Amino acid sequence: MVAPIFEEFMFRVSLLSVVDSIRPKFKYVYVIFVAFVFGSIHGTLYHAVIGTIFALILSFVYLRYESVLNTIVLHIVYNVLAVTGLGLYKNISFGILLIIVITCVALHKNKKATD
Repeated sequence: MVAPIFEEFMFRVSLLSVVDSIRPKFKYVYVIFVAFVFGSIHGTLYHAVIGTIFALILSFVYLRYESVLNTIVLHIVYNVLAVTGLGLYKNISFGILLIIVITCVALHKNKKATD
């Protein structure tokens, strides 16, 4: 479980904080770039696509809540589900992403309600 923690600090905290300090108006272009880089380190084309989509979701959560803890938890949950066998089938990976998207939407609505 070290990889998700390392990757979140490397891709979300380090790389996304750079854009805020240099060019905040290009934040979302940079988020897409970071997502592609994140996806590309995950091996096959299929995993690169899933990784890119997942990185976009994680970046949204990180930027919305300004906390790496949320992205670390989501990343660990995704990896645990994938490693325990739920990720053996390609359709299941999309299912896991869908669950994470639904969780993010719920968190977003909850955040709005408390603002």
